[in-house]
Amino acid sequence: MTGETFATAAHRQLITKKLCSVRSVADTLNTSAESLYDRFYGRIAFTVEEARKLLNSVSTPDLADNLLEYSPFFAALRPEADEKIFDLQSGAAEMVYKAAEVLRVVQVALRDGEIDHIERREIAVSLVGVEKLLASHKETAKYNDHDP
Repeated sequence: MTGETFATAAHRQLITKKLCSVRSVADTLNTSAESLYDRFYGRIAFTVEEARKLLNSVSTPDLADNLLEYSPFFAALRPEADEKIFDLQSGAAEMVYKAAEVLRVVQVALRDGEIDHIERREIAVSLVGVEKLLASHKETAKYNDHDP
């Protein structure tokens, strides 16, 4: 997202990619479509609260990932206290599967004795997926810790 404003990224991620309609985003922010376009085109800045509402309203982490792309952070799904996304056993099995998939990608990449830039990117993307999954499971474990 280098040099890109939050408004531009939000418009591209939500509207251009057709993840949401302008009307649904405007409704989320309790504003009109015209006012939303004022924000998308930089005439009015998004407030922090509006940015949070946008992040909470979309079903994909793409916008959060874009915001955090060049930072030391990554976006991971945080489960709600009253809903368990997955139980710990199946979650642990999924993490092992994903980590094994990363190892498989590395093993395939090393067949020729080196990892090229395309393989490095594939490995990095796979690792980010494992990290996000681990962070989500960590949150789930916190909630499960309170169960009888």
